[in-house]
Amino acid sequence: MEIDPSAYLHRYGEMDGQAREDLAARVPSGARSVLDVGCSRGATVSALRKRGVTRVVGIEPDPEDAEAARLVCDRVI
Repeated sequence: MEIDPSAYLHRYGEMDGQAREDLAARVPSGARSVLDVGCSRGATVSALRKRGVTRVVGIEPDPEDAEAARLVCDRVI
């Protein structure tokens, strides 16, 4: 497992689960698995898949958002 020392935390924008293309762009080339903490409805998953990520595990405390994320993530906690 690799941890990016230049990783950053961010405030979420919209509560409606917007895609975070800016975060997906920071995933290192060749990464195949991503842990998306606060994945909301999984809107960023498609951007991650375009970058070659094959496994996305999301963590989402909101039950309704987590249920929606299960449709696109490989696993949601």
